[in-house]
Amino acid sequence: MSRSCRHNLAPSINRFVDAAAYCAFVGKRLPTEPEWEKAARGPHGSRYPWGDTFECGRGNFGNFAGDGRCAEDGAPGKPTAVGSFPQGASSYGVLDLAGNVWEWVEGRYNYAPLARPELRVLRGGGCCSIYGLPRSSDRLALPATYRDVDIGFRCARSLPAGSGSGSKTAVGR
Repeated sequence: MSRSCRHNLAPSINRFVDAAAYCAFVGKRLPTEPEWEKAARGPHGSRYPWGDTFECGRGNFGNFAGDGRCAEDGAPGKPTAVGSFPQGASSYGVLDLAGNVWEWVEGRYNYAPLARPELRVLRGGGCCSIYGLPRSSDRLALPATYRDVDIGFRCARSLPAGSGSGSKTAVGR
């Protein structure tokens, strides 16, 4: 999703139902879980978008009310403008896949043994996630109408056949 579409933050579009509607309005869609994870993990399945070693300065995470793993390293503890941590880009150049806001993806929480298909899936970890690390494999499930300040989204689009990119989807802000 472009910065102009997101106005750098998305405080008023943070429910799944609104995110999906917005993406459809601009002729796109929410990414699927596999698309989102591929964009985050890259071709080698990295633990974090930037590689396999955790570093606080690579994203906006680990601080809630001055407490948490990255609070002393200057983590803001609230959502920041899109692209504020370019050093955390994935190997595909996709920004903000670790931290800042949890991102809605197109998918239901249908995985045994805790399947709850009424819930929708979020990926990426938020700015205020203080206990876990923002691994590319992290996921969260919430009702489609749930909203919070550290929830957002990005839109994806399917690329035309024969585009020569080797990929069938573009995932971005």
